[in-house]
Parts: sequence; structure tokens; C-alpha cells
Amino acid sequence: MAAGMAWGCCRASSPNYLFMFGSSVILSYMILCRYDDLKRLRWDNGYFEDHGTFLRFFLEKRKTDQNYAGQWIDVPYPLACANSFGISAVVLAREARRRAGGTGPVLLRITQPGQD
Repeated sequence: MAAGMAWGCCRASSPNYLFMFGSSVILSYMILCRYDDLKRLRWDNGYFEDHGTFLRFFLEKRKTDQNYAGQWIDVPYPLACANSFGISAVVLAREARRRAGGTGPVLLRITQPGQD
């Protein structure tokens, strides 16, 4: 199901909002996060690091973090292959970050014109 969302949303021709949604779903799947965690993921310095062979996100607060000290969560960089349905979460995340301008939340908030 997650691969189907990626194939449907994360094409080079996809509009930014659709690409961002699809890539955020794949990231949440890869790091086993709840919606509350997903809405806290950010591209900003101090919250995101690209180490080449893996990505790292910092969550200040998480339900499973009983000490409330924050957690770094790694996303491995496996090559896209048959076992991953031809999808690499790291490649999608890098493109989503580029489209977002390198800052802000991973899961963008979409609103109607005139709303906050």
C-alpha cells in the first residue's frame, strides 16, 4: 500500500503538494512513526541531517520517548530494488527537501485560500 502511494504521488511531474504527501507517507513508514511524529519531522538544521549513506531526523518529543529527551531517527539508504518495489525513501526525501526549499515541516499543511 505504501509503495502504491509512492508510485501514485511521487513522480517527477507530480505537483509539489502531492509529491510532499507521498514522500512523507514513505518516510513515516520507513521510521515507524505515528502521525504525531510525522507532523514534527522538519527539514531545518538541527532537525535533519543528510549523511550520504543515511538520513537522520530529530524528534523533540515522541510517545515512545519516556524521558522526553528527544530522539534521532535514521533512515537507511538501500538502493531501489525489487524488494523495495523500486523505491528508495532517501531519494524521495532528498527530492521532497529540495522542493520544500530545505526548510520547514516534512508534511506540509495544505489550506484553502484565505485560511490560516
